[in-house]
Amino acid sequence: MDGVDHTSSAPPHDEDLVLAAADGDMDAAAEYLITRHGSFFHAMASRIAGTTMDPEDLLAEAITNLLAKWAQGTGPRRNVRAYVVSAMRNRIIDESRSPRSRVLPLGTVPEPEIEDERSHHQAELSEEFEYVRRAMWLLPEDQRTAIIATIVEGCKPRELVGRLGRPPAAIYSLTRRARVNLRRNMLRVMLEQSASTECHVTARHLPEVIPVEFPGSPDNPAMQHISTCRHCSAAWVRFASMPAALGVLPADPTGPGQAAE
Repeated sequence: MDGVDHTSSAPPHDEDLVLAAADGDMDAAAEYLITRHGSFFHAMASRIAGTTMDPEDLLAEAITNLLAKWAQGTGPRRNVRAYVVSAMRNRIIDESRSPRSRVLPLGTVPEPEIEDERSHHQAELSEEFEYVRRAMWLLPEDQRTAIIATIVEGCKPRELVGRLGRPPAAIYSLTRRARVNLRRNMLRVMLEQSASTECHVTARHLPEVIPVEFPGSPDNPAMQHISTCRHCSAAWVRFASMPAALGVLPADPTGPGQAAE
């Protein structure tokens, strides 16, 4: 059985790992599903599960079914991320239609429709940029202008003196405050997707600076709610994975930044 050369110094491409996994190489399957894409799958499971299922159970079921198909030689050989996401979505649809969900043998699990992974990724980005757009409009006008000028247009603080009527050092400080507030606003708009009044209240009482990592024992009431609410916890998981990927915010907007010029 051909597989991935795990002793090679060059890491294998995702496509090679998938092909090896589809041929029964469980080490390649673990590398692809856990090491390389585990955070993505966990974030998607938290988002898709909602209040219908436990996200860990949902993901474990989808992965177990996939591994069984690979072991049988019938699993997907491309678009695996989209395959797993589709499987989780289909499982939630089945669960929502039947309060008493059936436990089906692996052979009778319906084959999920495989989405085009590029289209799926584009849809995800479209939704995430909508969060950014809404978060931007929650900023004061001067902060919004500073963000657009420095991040989107790539201007230096010294180039904005005339537009903003402030010295470069003040513009630099304004931009840093805007980045911190934009990060907070993005979490707010994501939390506000819930229909729960308590979640909406939480969204409006977040701390001024959102931590990079969720604290183990949060002392802020809003963060305490997020740690115990399934919807808000799922929103946090997705929020925490977004800023760097979007290229709009650094992981830590309060850390060292570009000096005023």
